[in-house]
Amino acid sequence: MNFGKMRQDAMTVLTGDFVVRCIEAKPTKNSNGDDMIKTKLQIIAGPYTGRNLPNNFNIIPSNVPALQMFFSHMNCFGLDEAYFATLPNGEAGVYKIAQDLVGRVVEVKVGSRKWQSVDRENIESIKPAPAGLSGVGQPVAFAQALPTALPTALPTAQLVAPQVTGSATVALPLDIGSGPENTAAATGGEPEPEPAF
Repeated sequence: MNFGKMRQDAMTVLTGDFVVRCIEAKPTKNSNGDDMIKTKLQIIAGPYTGRNLPNNFNIIPSNVPALQMFFSHMNCFGLDEAYFATLPNGEAGVYKIAQDLVGRVVEVKVGSRKWQSVDRENIESIKPAPAGLSGVGQPVAFAQALPTALPTALPTAQLVAPQVTGSATVALPLDIGSGPENTAAATGGEPEPEPAF
């Protein structure tokens, strides 16, 4: 255990464009009781390969701009209109989205923002992965207790390669909600306080 290197890595706030793979996606609720998918995005290219970036995706039915942002981001992951047309309704659909995010690749623009007086990485925008890097990698096991109405074991390798059209970047200047879970590319609020490294 190299404490010097760990400290250097922990105190280095990354900024710029990074290609990342979703290695973890957990359905949960935000502080307002809306559905939220908490993700861990791992950098897969460049000198910071292996470093994780947290990001939350909020699903707020009463907030149209937030929904537009959510569906735009999902499209970047390859979860497009056809995907959502066949998705189960309600909580089962949220769990399916989380399952299907794992292993997918996108490109993110990372900036920094203050959280409790400390600079933290903040995902400012998401766009489809560069050509040749949009395939689905080996997913991490989906670690979340499932409702009894859903299967107790979800498959971890039956993901469909993303079919993304267009390459528009989604800008994220919106300030929707005030809870810490309304973060970054999710809704433009503060990032969550717990680290995801």
